[in-house]
Amino acid sequence: MSYHKCTRKEDLINVLNEIGEQVSSKEVIFELKTKLENSKLFKDDPEFVMNLINLSIEDGQSKAEQQLQITNSQLELEKNKLQQIERETNSLLELEKLNCNRQTEKLNFKRQNLKGK
Repeated sequence: MSYHKCTRKEDLINVLNEIGEQVSSKEVIFELKTKLENSKLFKDDPEFVMNLINLSIEDGQSKAEQQLQITNSQLELEKNKLQQIERETNSLLELEKLNCNRQTEKLNFKRQNLKGK
């Protein structure tokens, strides 16, 4: 029997569990495929079992896409937070520059007043 190229071990385990077969996570893909092909349901209706596999694959892909969207949203949120921190830091830096300039102007003014006396 030909399996979809995206069939994962997890998909085979899910389908075997769904059709009532006992499986162990220690079994390798070859053993899982053999167990699936030897199952009564597969022998009676292989197309149904292949549809279950395809649904499991699609479900996995859908979950992966959702997780990717969540991750991208979190990344965008963190990016926005960093940009906000950068803006705040730049504002504080500018404020400190202004304070330094003001202090320098005050010192220069005092020096000029002292020289003038």
